[in-house]
Amino acid sequence: MALYQVETKLSEDEALERAREFFGEDGLGLHLKEQQDCCLEFTGGGGHVSVIAVNGEGIRLEIETREWDRQVGQFMEEVGG
Repeated sequence: MALYQVETKLSEDEALERAREFFGEDGLGLHLKEQQDCCLEFTGGGGHVSVIAVNGEGIRLEIETREWDRQVGQFMEEVGG
C-alpha cells in the first residue's frame, strides 16, 4: 500500500469529479465502492484507490492505493499545480 499527496488548484468538488472520471467506470473501470462529501473509494483489479480532499489554504488530495501506483501518478500529474 502506498500513500500520496498532491496540491491542486481545483475546487474540492472539481477534484473529486476528476477522480471519479479518471478511476471510475468510464476511466480505468474501477468500481466506486464508497462516496462521501470529501472522499471516494474505488476497488478493482486486485487493489484499491482512496481519494480524500482536504481543505486548507488550497485543496490537497490524499491518495492511498494498492496495485494502482502508476495510474495514481498519472492522475496526480493531471490535477497537480
